[in-house]
Amino acid sequence: LGWIGAVCGLASIPAVLLFSGITGAVCGVFYMIGSKDGMKTAIPFGPYLSLGALVYLLFGSTTNLLTWLLFS
Repeated sequence: LGWIGAVCGLASIPAVLLFSGITGAVCGVFYMIGSKDGMKTAIPFGPYLSLGALVYLLFGSTTNLLTWLLFS
């Protein structure tokens, strides 16, 4: 997350955390439902942080991302 803040700027951190948290939670719920282990397996958060940074780099700030999600 420090590297993402250094490369994308400090203003990117809330947007990256928001998107990666939502994506990680959704994927985690689907994994819990489909797995026999349930909540016993740890899921790494790094890939979701990198996905959030990529989305931020492609779509811009949080307001641009929310506008794109809501009105497209």
